Amino acid sequence: MKCSWLAGGLALVGSIGLACTPQPPPKPDLLLVTFDTTRADAIGAWGATPSPSPTLDGLAAEGLRFDEAMATAPLTLPSHTSMLSGLYPDRHQVRDNGQPLPETLASIAEPLRDGGWSTGAFVAAVVLDGGLGLDRGFDRYHDGFDVSRIEGVHDAGGTRTADQVADRAIAWLDVQSREEPVFLWVHVYDPHHPLTPPPEFARRFDDPYAAEIAFADHHVGRVVQALRSRERAHLIVAAGDHGEGRGDHGETTHGQFVYRSTMHVPLVVAGTGVAPGVVRTPVSVADVAPTLAEAAGVVLDGVDGRSLLAEPLGDRVVYGESYHQRNALGLAALHVWQDDAHRYIDAPRPELYAWRSDPGEATDLAGHTSRSDGWAARVSTWRAERPEPLQRASSAPDPTTAQALAALGYLSGAPPEADAVLPDPKDHPDLQERVDALVVLARTRPPTEAVPLLRTFVADHPRVQAARQLLVRALQLSGDPDGALEVLGVMLAAAPDDVGLLAQAAELELGAGRLPEARALLERASAIGRDQPGLAALRGEIARRQGRCAEVLPDLDASLRSVPEASRVRVVRGACRRELGQLEGAADDLARVLADDPENPDVRYLLGMTRLALGQPADALPLLQAQLQRTPDAALAHGAVGLALLQLDRTRDALDPLRRAAADPIAGPDPALALAEALLAIDADDDEIAAAIDLARSRAPADPRALRVRAAHLMHLGRSEEALEVMVQARRLQEAALNARPRVKGDDPWNTEAADPSATVRP
Repeated sequence: MKCSWLAGGLALVGSIGLACTPQPPPKPDLLLVTFDTTRADAIGAWGATPSPSPTLDGLAAEGLRFDEAMATAPLTLPSHTSMLSGLYPDRHQVRDNGQPLPETLASIAEPLRDGGWSTGAFVAAVVLDGGLGLDRGFDRYHDGFDVSRIEGVHDAGGTRTADQVADRAIAWLDVQSREEPVFLWVHVYDPHHPLTPPPEFARRFDDPYAAEIAFADHHVGRVVQALRSRERAHLIVAAGDHGEGRGDHGETTHGQFVYRSTMHVPLVVAGTGVAPGVVRTPVSVADVAPTLAEAAGVVLDGVDGRSLLAEPLGDRVVYGESYHQRNALGLAALHVWQDDAHRYIDAPRPELYAWRSDPGEATDLAGHTSRSDGWAARVSTWRAERPEPLQRASSAPDPTTAQALAALGYLSGAPPEADAVLPDPKDHPDLQERVDALVVLARTRPPTEAVPLLRTFVADHPRVQAARQLLVRALQLSGDPDGALEVLGVMLAAAPDDVGLLAQAAELELGAGRLPEARALLERASAIGRDQPGLAALRGEIARRQGRCAEVLPDLDASLRSVPEASRVRVVRGACRRELGQLEGAADDLARVLADDPENPDVRYLLGMTRLALGQPADALPLLQAQLQRTPDAALAHGAVGLALLQLDRTRDALDPLRRAAADPIAGPDPALALAEALLAIDADDDEIAAAIDLARSRAPADPRALRVRAAHLMHLGRSEEALEVMVQARRLQEAALNARPRVKGDDPWNTEAADPSATVRP
């Protein structure tokens, strides 16, 4: 029987016996905590004073602290993919943020779920959006970022704070059976630029980076306590996904270089039966999945990582890389290998450092020919012995997720040049910082002001795809979709089969109201890559606006059977069901989205209007009032609240929101009609009633409803013969409308054309 530190400890839980008992150990609860953008030397257990990390320090003291753990990339998605798969990026092929996982890539969550573990993941940034593939194997994958509510180029609504993540994770734990094991992954993002620590933590630390770590660590402590309150055998793995430059080697943030400042991360394993200790030989975050697998007694074959519970670990070479600067900045990719004595960086001008005596990598030893040549030979052998990489994913990020990633400065397209002709990142140490400054500029300036500055930067640095993406978004937000498409067209010309760019172009065409063009782009994207929920949602929205809901509904059904958590698809299906009169189904869809994603900007309005159509104004009103609070200038939201109040017989309360809605042409004739009816009901001033009717008729001259209200007003005035004549006109208009368009929407209480849900968030 294979023995490990953990197996012996678990065998002793609740029994007396030898470390290696023939009885199978109980299945332990497993907790993986990942700290985004957290370098090792920022943690107290690695020497930071004052320590911002009592939770992580405590785990390090009671368990195994791995003194020299290396990230596989200075980027969130590639590094987390390595943690969950046990593979280095050259094999799993997720080499930058925004790149979907290959379909054949296995996650540790899959064998754990198959083995009886309840699996839940709660992530804090859209960079880890489940649609990219990390949700595989998880019963519950909580992302649901409000990426469509973008008030500025950078403000993508694509992150949540550690307290929010912890609240959701603990709530999930609370409903899990204590008789069965859980695997819980919690990701905290707070130490990420820009740094805005809560005041309580900012007062305790002069350094906002340390304050953000302290905030994240505090809420991770809540999750650890909740897990341990289950009183089961357990294993906790806590790791940083990558570090932060903080000025080292001229790098302020991360992604451009592979020095220890962005690659050396904290890594701790603690739990039942894990003896305290410190491991000083290099390990990799790719070791996380094999460690969890050993603790669970499941098998992961053919991985690069090793279990950190194995004894002894032995010496090895660990690997990392960065492709972000290639994809986003037009600079050469970097590769790094580290053993117990040296770090070798493969770049246009290679670098070699004796990291133990030179932890800051200040002295490049690559000029020592024998050492450098020896490492070059080792690297050549290492590469020759590598297994074949997985096939790259043919799909692209969900188009809305892609917008958020671009706004965060991540999403990019690979430059057409080969690595051999790209500049060495060392020759442009400030380029990433300048792009980061552009992101901040785009976040803090109105889009119309950001556009000329971004145009200038793109003209000076045509290889920097990240800046092009920021420019595309700035043009879109400034009301220039054609300008955005022109810039995007340059990128598409260089990469005509890029599914993500095609979907992004389709989104722009959709926003401009050019539905056939958007549909054609989506058909190209679907023909090239594997279909995915983002494309299905776009197809559904185009079909909805073209009045083809019945035609597209099976497509939306199939997408949700494949990915039930695809909230954007569910919103579109809910809107389509509403238009087709399938009100109960629409309400079910929209209520589910609201439960999973309370901040979704569209769903409250749609669900509220559906509740009204179902004759449930008491349920509709709080939804519509919440939408109005969120978008106080939105005419449709005012009108919806007014209609709900009318249905609740609160006629006088309805007048103000109806007046505000009627004053805005975007709301169409309906608020004016509802206002006229309300005024008529309370016997208001005849001139105001007539003005409301005239306003409705001016916006919809062929709408028979305005004539019916006019007839009612004439009857109120005692002019019955005129009223009868107007009713005849109304009947003729209604018959003509039915002959011209036999399908009448039975789901809209105003009987209007379906409004674009996103219109509710626009003034």
